[in-house]
Amino acid sequence: MQSMGAPGRIIAWLKRTLTVENTQIGHTLRNRGTATWLAVAVAVATVAVDVWLFSTSTRDPCDLPRVATGVLAGFVVFVLCRGNRTALGLTLDLSPWYSYWIKALLLIVGAYVVHFSWTLHGLALGDLGVYYTYDALPPEYTPAYWFWVSGIVPVYEELIYRLVLCVPLVALAGPRVTIVLGGTVSAGLHFLYGGLAPDYFVFGCIFAWLYLKSGSIAPPIMLHSLHNSVVMAYQVLTWYLIQ
Repeated sequence: MQSMGAPGRIIAWLKRTLTVENTQIGHTLRNRGTATWLAVAVAVATVAVDVWLFSTSTRDPCDLPRVATGVLAGFVVFVLCRGNRTALGLTLDLSPWYSYWIKALLLIVGAYVVHFSWTLHGLALGDLGVYYTYDALPPEYTPAYWFWVSGIVPVYEELIYRLVLCVPLVALAGPRVTIVLGGTVSAGLHFLYGGLAPDYFVFGCIFAWLYLKSGSIAPPIMLHSLHNSVVMAYQVLTWYLIQ
């Protein structure tokens, strides 16, 4: 049998890396009828309430009603999943092994470097009329703002858009549909932030994939926090550039 060349090996590795099979997320809701559909209803209602709260608020990240919504909805889904922490991803026992995630992390960080380098040079889809812009953030506001944007916001947004939304979705429709729908819904929220670039959909899909592939809510929270920290760094940089 003829061995694969380098491109074939890379494609095969990417396929193994990106494929989500036999995820433990949502397994206690599979084939449970009423409980599954109740969890879906909770997810839809939670997303609707969160979008409404955001659209009617001052868009301050220190938004306690949104935090309360995520915690309450997460508790309801926890009950519907019979308190099974593995089904919710409330564990640090990652699957596959940590060596796998080091390789995956390098791949994701590489994508981030390309993305933000593209942004920095002002080349982001300019021909299509789509530009990446960042609000200027004075450095004196950075510590408190960072605590919320990179510490608290990733927790409650991942709680809503990963745990509450993806758990019933994956039990009902499987990983692929969940990744696409989860990415689409979370990207829709960021459109309200003024983020019109398609990368929000890509990031939403990556966060959903991380959740289902690792079997833990921790990786998407950490990556979300890293992403928000990088965006904040660009906001501070923008403040200095316009002075």
